[in-house]
Amino acid sequence: MAACRNDPDQDFLGRVALECVTDRVVEEWKDFMVKHASFFEGTAQDEEFPLECTQIHQSFIQLVEGQLEGVLKVHEASAEEFFKVCSNLRLSGDEDQQLEVFLTLIHSVGDFAQFADIMRKAELREYYFWVLRQWKTSLSHK
Repeated sequence: MAACRNDPDQDFLGRVALECVTDRVVEEWKDFMVKHASFFEGTAQDEEFPLECTQIHQSFIQLVEGQLEGVLKVHEASAEEFFKVCSNLRLSGDEDQQLEVFLTLIHSVGDFAQFADIMRKAELREYYFWVLRQWKTSLSHK
């Protein structure tokens, strides 16, 4: 973002990203994952998951989407506008690497296989949240 400070799309995305990943939100995500981890732990990589796991994943997506929509509402923007900005920045090649990390972190939990990997092992969950905290720290210092 430092090189493109005057880009309103990057500024908007940066503000939304930081507001989506407050300490409170990260704790909510972590608490959710810890609460539901037992449904995933101990399953083999190629093993089929019980239906409860799909339902847990959908609940987590709803949690994340609800938090994103709340932030977007404050900015008087819709989810559609947000994803259009994300898409436009990706297509233009002007996307800030820090914002790319944010989008990757958010997208990773939207994909069931990646979410299941994170849920399956406590060390992967810890690593996910460590990356999220590092990302937030580096972005907030820009």
